[in-house]
Amino acid sequence: MFRNAFTAAGAGLAATALGAAAPASAEIVTITLGGDDTFQTQQAVGYGVVYTDFQKDYIARIGANGGGPFSFTYRYDSDAVAVNGRYAIELVSGNAAGMTDWSDFTAYAQFQNAGTNGTALQFMLEKTEVFGTNRYTTWASTSLASPRSTGLIQFGMLPTSFGALSDYKLRAASFQTFGRGGTIALNTSLSSMSVGAPPGGGAVPEPSAWALFILGFGAVGAAMRRGRLQALRAI
Repeated sequence: MFRNAFTAAGAGLAATALGAAAPASAEIVTITLGGDDTFQTQQAVGYGVVYTDFQKDYIARIGANGGGPFSFTYRYDSDAVAVNGRYAIELVSGNAAGMTDWSDFTAYAQFQNAGTNGTALQFMLEKTEVFGTNRYTTWASTSLASPRSTGLIQFGMLPTSFGALSDYKLRAASFQTFGRGGTIALNTSLSSMSVGAPPGGGAVPEPSAWALFILGFGAVGAAMRRGRLQALRAI
């Protein structure tokens, strides 16, 4: 949760200004999901299967017959509202078998019925290319599922906290490519999860927070200048 606070000796004005002007805080959650298991390959290849150049590179990097370590860090606002069942999230970083450029993918979260595993929360990366009448779609997803009775995953409620990875009945990752007439799906298990600031630094304040910080620093500077002027007059 971003909490805008600035305290310094003799800076009560700045602290007051920040506290009075700060908007309601939003719960910002950062989660990293990863694994290092070998992928299980499922292929459904039809006649005349065609993949885009990007998909061919994707299959080669992810490893259609092997696999490699993967790790994805996402950040989301727990108060986000779904649009057509999808919640907007931010991909902080992603690495799957050395593939690190996900700039063309759309990141979102969604809930699904996971059957006997309960309710699943899926973190999705999706890229769709359209050529003529053909659609070529590629996904990278990581999923956690648990019975509703545990309170870990509740349909329609983005979690503000997570238990241990072992608390979830379903812990899965999937890398899927849908070409014209053929499909390749690479499935594996999550083996690591951490919640909090992503590696290399903490959460990035929202633009409104930066504005308040600047306002506070300006107030502190003005107060210090007034103090110096009063000290000079007293000499």
